[in-house]
Amino acid sequence: MGYTKKSNAKLNRTEQEFYEDLLRSVGPDVFKVHDERIPPGHYWLGREYTITVCDEFYRFEWRSLKHRVNGPALVWFDGSREEWFLFDKHHRVGGPAITRKEEGGQHLVYMEHGRPHRYGGPAILDAYSGEQWFWHGRLHREDGPALTRHDGDQAYYIDGGTTD
Repeated sequence: MGYTKKSNAKLNRTEQEFYEDLLRSVGPDVFKVHDERIPPGHYWLGREYTITVCDEFYRFEWRSLKHRVNGPALVWFDGSREEWFLFDKHHRVGGPAITRKEEGGQHLVYMEHGRPHRYGGPAILDAYSGEQWFWHGRLHREDGPALTRHDGDQAYYIDGGTTD
């Protein structure tokens, strides 16, 4: 079962309904299951929920806000990036809200309610800049440096303020 992308053509209503039914029944895993992509466009999944399929990524929305409860709301088809949102704010409990794969490594950002936050570990892990520890949006670490750069520089912060 393959799907063909129509170049610069709008889908007619029956094709639109077909893809919406497919997305409702299979869910976002349809992008992993089928080799060929669903044509770009907006697909209604039910009361106020849509999936927008673009050339590079797909986006879940609720009332025009990036929003998805049990998975990332923005997912790039090549697997290079995914972002978790709740009511248009980066949010994920227990895992990174932003994951980017780069040439030098991975970039991970742990966020809750739109602010960098992680208990027991760095909230930002970057292949180039190092580690940054945040607590509810403020640089904070009590048992070591809150900023550790790859060049060896370190900075200490408690509740957003520097400690010398």
